[in-house]
Amino acid sequence: MFEGINEYERAFEGYLADNRIDCSAVDQARRGFFNGQKVKTFDFIVYQAGIDRAILAEVKGKKFKGTSLAGMKGFQCWVGIDDVAGLSQWEKMLSDQSCGSVEGLFVFVYEFENIDVENDGLDVYEFQGRQYLFYCVKLSDYARAMKVRSRSWQTVTLAADKFRELAIPLDKVLCGCKD
Repeated sequence: MFEGINEYERAFEGYLADNRIDCSAVDQARRGFFNGQKVKTFDFIVYQAGIDRAILAEVKGKKFKGTSLAGMKGFQCWVGIDDVAGLSQWEKMLSDQSCGSVEGLFVFVYEFENIDVENDGLDVYEFQGRQYLFYCVKLSDYARAMKVRSRSWQTVTLAADKFRELAIPLDKVLCGCKD
């Protein structure tokens, strides 16, 4: 684990370790270069046993302020434009180098601000005294559906209905239950 890793990345790494899923944290201080340009690095490479696929995970931590997960309301899902561009370039480069199947994934790690959240049957992960929920959106899906959130901050997002359509619980992605 690297010094600069944040609480959301630690929760994600803890979840993977608890579920015996291999991963490697990527040193964010080191950026890759493509055609002489610095490119933002993703957070983790996740390896799945028995599946010839590597997941390039870009972890995005958000606070969930609601009281119920029903209907998936209140989930922020914005990312930086450089996150989309960087993850796209890494996915293409690693796929081109015959590293097997490589897939970019945004992992949204939601920390509950309220103690008693109605979980709507979803698995909530407890880590270091906090509660988290993990949703993922495939890079390809995100890139197709994204819209500008802020030009000045260089951020993009998904409309709420698109997020509800595209978001997949992390456990479904890691067990290969939903492609």
